[in-house]
Amino acid sequence: MDIVFLFRVQVSTRTNLQKLFEGFVLDLNEAIKNNHYYVSGIIHDLRNPISCLQSFFELLESQLPANALKPDMQQMMHSCKKSSENVVVMVSNILDYSKMQNGNLEVNNKPEKLFGIIKNCVDLHHTKAIQKGIKIFVHLNPHRIPKRVFLDGVRITQILNNLLSNAIKFTERGGVSIWVKWIPKKGSE
Repeated sequence: MDIVFLFRVQVSTRTNLQKLFEGFVLDLNEAIKNNHYYVSGIIHDLRNPISCLQSFFELLESQLPANALKPDMQQMMHSCKKSSENVVVMVSNILDYSKMQNGNLEVNNKPEKLFGIIKNCVDLHHTKAIQKGIKIFVHLNPHRIPKRVFLDGVRITQILNNLLSNAIKFTERGGVSIWVKWIPKKGSE
């Protein structure tokens, strides 16, 4: 009899623990969901002031005469403008993450100038590389790469900026290289 009673206690305790755990998991999922909505709301509210900063830098850059700033200050102004554009993109990416969790993320593939994307990313990180005493090298053959490539420019920019930022951060001396090679699909050359 003692064995049967002990067995019932174990089963009963296991069942109660399982119900307790399931309740805990449900509560945790609800808390994560609520936190996600809260963070998404804050990020959404940040988009407007950040967009204003972006517009300010664009206006300032367009209104200043070409010789009003020394070349290094022009580079800094351009970097500020590009950085503000990237912050707007990052805010949008965080909101896109929310869409992705809900299964609503759309990839916006369209013809883009790959050279322009690479140049903007390199320009953005140029000052930081100089401060660290390293160089950024871009290796590509412009005759072998199409002028326009069908891709999501925002996503490619984000990826390249992350790669460059990390490469510069973790490179102590020498340089950082970007290699671009076009490999067309078979039969589409």
